[in-house]
Amino acid sequence: ERLEKPIHAFSITGDDILIDSEKYNSFVKSLVHVFRNSVDHGLESMSKRLEQGKSELGNICCNIHVKDEGLEICIEDDGGGIDFDKIKNKAISCDLYDSKYVEILDEKQLIQLIFGDSFSTKDQITDVSGRGMGLYAVKSETENLGGSIELITKRSQGTKFKFLLPIVECEKAEYLKAEDFNFLKDHLGEKIIIKSIAPFHSVGFHMLNYTAFIKIRGLFEGLFGISVDSQISQGLLRSMMYEEIQKQHEYKYTKDVIAECANMILGNSINAYPNIEELIMIGTPNVVYSSSGDAQYEGSEMNGFEIETNMGMVVVNIMN
Repeated sequence: ERLEKPIHAFSITGDDILIDSEKYNSFVKSLVHVFRNSVDHGLESMSKRLEQGKSELGNICCNIHVKDEGLEICIEDDGGGIDFDKIKNKAISCDLYDSKYVEILDEKQLIQLIFGDSFSTKDQITDVSGRGMGLYAVKSETENLGGSIELITKRSQGTKFKFLLPIVECEKAEYLKAEDFNFLKDHLGEKIIIKSIAPFHSVGFHMLNYTAFIKIRGLFEGLFGISVDSQISQGLLRSMMYEEIQKQHEYKYTKDVIAECANMILGNSINAYPNIEELIMIGTPNVVYSSSGDAQYEGSEMNGFEIETNMGMVVVNIMN
């Protein structure tokens, strides 16, 4: 509005991807400079756009999708494209190169100049752009993530910034902490003694007598599981139920108690990480009974803990 360059409603298209926003936060903040450049340097005035047969309203759009196991973000405008003559003249006036050397630079080499520290083709500094720090900051934040930038421009047609970033995955085992298993002491008190809590990594999940599974979606796709021996399940049932349970109803209530324990552990684990709960969707626990067994899923990895107590074993894991 300040530059009198109105645009169509800004749109974001592409894949619906949930990421850990904290890891990309600095990069995302730096993108304000790309949008400022698109408006100030890229888009023409309304009158000039009409002369060129364009809509008087400019277009800036963003497309996000997964490519080659990475995250590709494209920010594109339909402006006038990069003026390479301006870049050459600025490089000469700033004593970066002499006129003879500038003339032998190809477009890719000239494009790299606009990402340089304090380089701007604007003659005057405004509150929108002109300081030459913006795209340098964007390049720095992109490289900090281990990513790369490709810039594609066509005269009178527009400019596209293409960012390719690695998808930073969270360590799944970190979402489980030993202190999350205090529910055992909370409900069983002095009756239970935790002898050891051992982390494990495997391709299979050892199932004890009662096992609760919860599907996880969002920041990562996986399956959370807790499995307990029958002695522990009986102890938890007695501690969490305030009335006498008839024998024929014991199986049903035991499954409910194990499901609630699974909810408590997973909920406490997620709440320990700020902003994570908004990025993870938790399903409803499903509980199965078995004398013993193993659960294996092709291509899956298991991370979790085996807890040895005086009342039996507890196995807690995340499968992804």
